[in-house]
Amino acid sequence: MALIRHRRDRIDRIEGRVARLHKRAARLLEREGKARSERRLQKLRARRERLVEGEVRAILVGLQEQAQRTRLRLDRELSRLAPIEREWERLGQVFDELDSVLGEPAVEQLGSRWRGGLEIPEFPVREREEYIKPFPPGAIVF
Repeated sequence: MALIRHRRDRIDRIEGRVARLHKRAARLLEREGKARSERRLQKLRARRERLVEGEVRAILVGLQEQAQRTRLRLDRELSRLAPIEREWERLGQVFDELDSVLGEPAVEQLGSRWRGGLEIPEFPVREREEYIKPFPPGAIVF
């Protein structure tokens, strides 16, 4: 459980950083609006630009690292489900075979009430195409 909390803490830290960026940038913008001289305005604007550039870069790097860790964890968990998925697919095949047999003349009259009503839903967890990847493996975000 501590491992899960640690992951949350990382995300919490990133969220906190985003909130602080918002507050600090808003305060600087407000100060820019109250600046009486052009020189003071330019100084405040440059400070806000440095703040935004640096913080957004740091936040994106943190998000990239966490997304990669989470993706690796997801891959491990999904690979553990592979045998269950194969079993689920086999169940689906048997449902299909039974439905087909229910349509055969020797069984049709006696089993017609079940015909067409037998099916198993798709496996609950399925990778479609590929995962949506916020950051491709090895990407450097700047």
